[in-house]
Amino acid sequence: MRILVVDDKEEDRLLAETLLRTGGDETRTAINGADALRKLRAEHFDVIVSDILMPVMDGFRLCQECKTDESLRHIPFVFLTSSYTEDADETLAFRLGADGFIRKPVEPECLTQSVRTLARTARETFAAPASRPAMEDTETLKMYSARLVAKLEQKVCELEEESARREKVREELRKANVELQRALEGTIEVIQQMVEARDPYTSGHQKRVAELAVALAQKMQLPEESCVSVIQMAALIHDIGKTAVPSDILSKPGKLTAAEMMLVKSHSQVGYDILSRAQLPDPVAEVVLQHHERLDGSGYPRGLTNDAILPEAQILAVADVVEAMSSHRPYRQALGIGAALDEVSAGRAIRYDADVVDACFTVFREGHFAFSDGSGFASTHAAIPTGAEPQPPS
Repeated sequence: MRILVVDDKEEDRLLAETLLRTGGDETRTAINGADALRKLRAEHFDVIVSDILMPVMDGFRLCQECKTDESLRHIPFVFLTSSYTEDADETLAFRLGADGFIRKPVEPECLTQSVRTLARTARETFAAPASRPAMEDTETLKMYSARLVAKLEQKVCELEEESARREKVREELRKANVELQRALEGTIEVIQQMVEARDPYTSGHQKRVAELAVALAQKMQLPEESCVSVIQMAALIHDIGKTAVPSDILSKPGKLTAAEMMLVKSHSQVGYDILSRAQLPDPVAEVVLQHHERLDGSGYPRGLTNDAILPEAQILAVADVVEAMSSHRPYRQALGIGAALDEVSAGRAIRYDADVVDACFTVFREGHFAFSDGSGFASTHAAIPTGAEPQPPS
């Protein structure tokens, strides 16, 4: 048999098709009554299997249209439905001329057999259209209106319940995300403290770099939920790879040998290798890998240039240099903000992104930025020498 399956829900159409095809029948589908009528008048079908509640034209109206159409009234019409089905629905269906009424759920073999039996019986007992009440019949019309109203009310109640359920799920997800964020922040803090515990001379470095990097990102008006959060997270753990560097090298007061320098430089790659195995937001691990890259290719570990370096990594690079130069190190005294800004100014658009350097000068010049750890950096913006603004490279 060639069967037309009419249902507005894709999953229900697919299920009905699958069940009917198990019996070897051919199926086509329509998304509502109006769509079904177009296909019925253009193609040959042996049976119509239809849902009731559908937009544009419902199943009751479709049944009525088929049973009062001279060219279609001979086609057996079977309702297959479970949407708020009541006995009154079945009564109205048969009053409109339906040949069968099947309620889901139904076993595949039972559905196929039922459709075949109903179709055969309908063809054998086919009657003239006069025996089929028209929708204009007052009693039928009242039944039709009452059933649609009841079904729509039930549909509204179902939608309200579904909306409440989804809102509850959204709230649970929101709470779960908050807890997950707290756990992630706690993990980041532990990593930060672990790194800095091995190198007391740079204690607080990652936190201060994160403060400055976030200030630069905000001054550049980068998206808060993406770039800024990624920059903060990457900055707080950007030196995690130093856990693989011996402590005596990290705290060595004199000049490092070439071999020792190579070991220190490996911390970017080691940090990436560690973080890439963790489920951190993208591109945190890549930003950590690139935070020592420079626009002119003089950085490490890959010697990347220009746009090959992530914008977040370019911001972290400037923040890292400024904080490091203005802080004390085992091999030198703190050089101060002025010297740090001189360095990034000299490298503006050469080693460091011009927009990032400009933002760095702005946050210090305007006095909006201050390190918050009480280490004496709160007033460092006052130490910027006049005329220290970045100049374009000659």
